Amino acid sequence: MMNYLGKHIQYPERAKQTKTTGTVMLELYIEKDGAVSEVRELKKSAPRQEDLVAEAIRVVSGMPRWMPAQAGGVAVRAKFVLPIKFKLE
Repeated sequence: MMNYLGKHIQYPERAKQTKTTGTVMLELYIEKDGAVSEVRELKKSAPRQEDLVAEAIRVVSGMPRWMPAQAGGVAVRAKFVLPIKFKLE
C-alpha cells in the first residue's frame, strides 16, 4: 500500500506554492470483494489543505483491490483509517 501511495500521490501545485503541509486522515471501507469504497476525510483539515485532501482521496479511491478481511473464514466488509502525511522537502 505504501509503495502504491508513494508512486501515485502528486503534491498539488497550489499546495507547493503556498508551502502547505499536513496529515490527511481518511476513512475508507474494504468491501468483501476487496474493492475500496466510501473514501472520505475523517478529521476536517484546515481550509488551505483542501488540495491535499482532494489528492489523497483521488489516489486512495483509485487503489487496486485489497485482500478482504475475514471473520470465521468468510470475507467481510472492513473499515480502515489511513493517515497520509504531506511534507515538502
